[in-house]
Amino acid sequence: MSSLPNIAVAGATGNIGTYIINALLSSTFRPKFGEITALSRSTTSDASKALAARGVKVVAINANDVDNLAEALKGSDVLVDAAAATSDGFVVSSNFVKAAAKSGVKLYIPSDYGFDHNRIAFKHPVWVAKGAIQEEAVKSGLRLAGISVALFLEDSFN
Repeated sequence: MSSLPNIAVAGATGNIGTYIINALLSSTFRPKFGEITALSRSTTSDASKALAARGVKVVAINANDVDNLAEALKGSDVLVDAAAATSDGFVVSSNFVKAAAKSGVKLYIPSDYGFDHNRIAFKHPVWVAKGAIQEEAVKSGLRLAGISVALFLEDSFN
């Protein structure tokens, strides 16, 4: 059994998740992790099949079922959440937090990659919702790691 941490990525075939998975599979990062798991709505999509062909364990999930998610996360030490920033995405992220805490995940990386909105006074509804997910994660006992790269303006105009 590997002593390297196992990592799960929710939204691994999506807009941001694709970049995260590709980075994890790169020669720089791949040696630092044990099993890499992609949580996906479908294991039969072309994107999921491509990940499986690259050695990623692809697990079908029902993001509205916390018990299903907790089962999918068993054995994972880290959960990287790349769920979309939509009203449904916030419900899904809340479910990921609940499932991560239930399944023994140690570190949660929330779907909040733009910039650290906690450092400014402007309260945009999306940022408030993301902050609530982070608070929920901390209250559930998960360690939290944030990754802030820059504001994704291309997504703001869609």
